[in-house]
Amino acid sequence: MNWILGILGIWIVVEPFLPFSVSVSKWLLVLSGLVIAVLAFWPKGKEGDGWSAGGDSAPTDRSSMSGVGSGGMGGSSMGGSGSMRDSGDAQ
Repeated sequence: MNWILGILGIWIVVEPFLPFSVSVSKWLLVLSGLVIAVLAFWPKGKEGDGWSAGGDSAPTDRSSMSGVGSGGMGGSSMGGSGSMRDSGDAQ
């Protein structure tokens, strides 16, 4: 969807230099604005552009990475509170 917004942005820059009458030019810009507004408020799926409200993908990825080495370096690099308690309990 980003490429559609890019094309509409280029259209808005180029359109005033095209040989349209003032009335036609006004309606073309109004139509372009409506299309941009509809695309801006269109709900994005899970495969959004990264700016959508689906921001929990990064913490999910980090939590899955910490499970790789739960007792070793993976646990200590992600905070280490669990592995420190384990080493303290052993003493």
